[in-house]
Amino acid sequence: MSRWIQQFENHAFKPVWEEILDVTDEVLVDDETVVTSVEEIARFKKVVNYLNSLLEACDPELIPPSTWDNYHGQCNSCLQQIKSYQSNRNIGHITNANKHLDNLLTYIRPYQVVAGKAAKSASASFVAYTKTINSKLNSFQTEASSILDTVCDYKDSASSLVSELELSNQRIKEL
Repeated sequence: MSRWIQQFENHAFKPVWEEILDVTDEVLVDDETVVTSVEEIARFKKVVNYLNSLLEACDPELIPPSTWDNYHGQCNSCLQQIKSYQSNRNIGHITNANKHLDNLLTYIRPYQVVAGKAAKSASASFVAYTKTINSKLNSFQTEASSILDTVCDYKDSASSLVSELELSNQRIKEL
């Protein structure tokens, strides 16, 4: 094993990146009706999956070791933003995490030259993004249908009450 591969395999960014991967599935949007929040989280998950695929497909011998030091710093900052979002639910933290992910993309993307592996990475990230968007849309549609059913029930109940009131009003006038 070459020193480049050893440096890559033993670099300090690895455990931080693993932690980012672990918490990614736990990052959920609070209000699914806020499209920008859904998009931020979907994009976050898409880029994390894409980067993970790129890391799995990369050849560490073709990437300067200093890249991993920069990668580590951005991973720490990204993880900090995720943890902040988990604690206070401010979507701005996911926006910031996405900015750190953008930086991570700039570090590793230029070294991806194997077309098949890059395509696999892109495909994996697209699947993750689509899954998140579809999940939130289905959830929103289910909730909207439930609310519509409730409104229809209230309308029917109100119509019934109006009929009863009109009948009572007519009886009172006759009396």
